[in-house]
Amino acid sequence: MRIFAFVLCVFLPATAGAQPLTDRQADYVGANAIAIFYHELAHALIDIQRLPVFGQEEDGADVFSILMIDYLFEEDASAAIAYDTANGFYYETLEAEENGYAPAYWDVHGISQQRYYNTVCLYFGGNVDERSEFADELGLPEDRSYTCEEERALADDSWGNVLDDLENPDKSQDFLAIKIDAGTDTPARQIWATETKAEVQALNEWLELDTPLQVTVAECGEANAFYDPSSREITMCVEYADFLGSAAETLFTDG
Repeated sequence: MRIFAFVLCVFLPATAGAQPLTDRQADYVGANAIAIFYHELAHALIDIQRLPVFGQEEDGADVFSILMIDYLFEEDASAAIAYDTANGFYYETLEAEENGYAPAYWDVHGISQQRYYNTVCLYFGGNVDERSEFADELGLPEDRSYTCEEERALADDSWGNVLDDLENPDKSQDFLAIKIDAGTDTPARQIWATETKAEVQALNEWLELDTPLQVTVAECGEANAFYDPSSREITMCVEYADFLGSAAETLFTDG
């Protein structure tokens, strides 16, 4: 049985993320909750719809996540979410350096720094005429920026065709079910659950799958999110919300 995780599993104290969040910190938690959910949805679609995978599946899921952020949100909102998604990978890099962790070259996920630049490049490539400030602010190297429009076009052709096949606004049933099976007693956990539920509800307006998909917000004992093909279920672990809350407090101390 394969379990696809979004990022490294991080064990956290139970009190992490319990304090109130500023608006900026809350935006960061919400943006990463959205990105993580769509990464796991990509794994689910690959399994349920029996999609071909060329290269690392984790890379394809990262691509899908940033595309969905761009497709489903207005420009200002998508830019803000993409910005914080990239910052999520930046924070993982900082954590690894501060704790002396060597890059996990053996892992199925790309190195966090690579995922950071891939995220920036793919979002920038969706509208290079209007997003140069975004790319500059996030430090996209000029040598990489030359290929971003082409990279994005390839991603659009690949995942866009899949989404076109799944779109059916006249469908007769909801194909995604949401279950909140954990306490949401901290601000970060509440945002995590709320954003996950909102994305499920939005997808049910137009998405049709070959098989229904369960999405569960639950306690897992680790900061994680994963898709389980044996049960056709995405699990969004609330401990990951705690990790995001702590990251937000580190990255945005001035609110």
